[in-house]
Amino acid sequence: MEAQAGAKIVFLSELNGAVFKQDEGMLLQRASDIAKQEEIYFIVSLLVKTPYEDLKENKTVAFNPQGELISEYFKHGRSIGELCQKGDGIIKSFDTEYGGIVPFICSDMAFLSKIQQAGRNNVDILIVPASDWKEMTLLAAKTAIVRGVENGSNIIRHTNNGMSIVSDFRGSVLAQTDYFQSDTKTLSAQVITKGRFTLYSYIGNLFVYLCNLYLLGSFMLPKIKFVKSQFIGSISFHKVLRRTSTI
Repeated sequence: MEAQAGAKIVFLSELNGAVFKQDEGMLLQRASDIAKQEEIYFIVSLLVKTPYEDLKENKTVAFNPQGELISEYFKHGRSIGELCQKGDGIIKSFDTEYGGIVPFICSDMAFLSKIQQAGRNNVDILIVPASDWKEMTLLAAKTAIVRGVENGSNIIRHTNNGMSIVSDFRGSVLAQTDYFQSDTKTLSAQVITKGRFTLYSYIGNLFVYLCNLYLLGSFMLPKIKFVKSQFIGSISFHKVLRRTSTI
């Protein structure tokens, strides 16, 4: 329906494509057919279960308008109690006429060292399928916005059970919808297709650490000088006493 309304990039929120391993190929073929038929970039979020195995696959699979598989990304940051295979955390970006795009999944946005790859690879749009709970969704949405600013990327974060947002690389929220207050579970928005360079994606919190080191030095240096002067004064006074005793 969204594709028929003019959407060029369509994706599902986290875990919305639950499937057994033996049926995964059939589901992906159906997704490929939809992408080709609607001429869209289609990113499906899968939870793949292999019978008699504890760990599931939590991943995204992306198709281009020709129906070709162009990206497969496994979630890296597992939530507490989440029985899923751990991905390598290496982004799987792909270039489109709408800019460079990379899928990330939910709590992966909390890993600074992983998300910095987006800035270093000039990713324009971060697609973030997610699944929240009510108490933490606002924090998760704000974290995504901050990550976009840090890395010069535009963010599209769509979630089950929480706040879905679209924000630009300046941190401005372009669209949002609350799962608990909205009748519709879809989010449609026009997105800026060009990101920008940020130094932060290369140096991270180095500037913050240097500032802290400077403040610590500004506090400690006068005290060190004072102690040093007292110590030197004490030595000089001791020498005077010794000289006086000798005389």
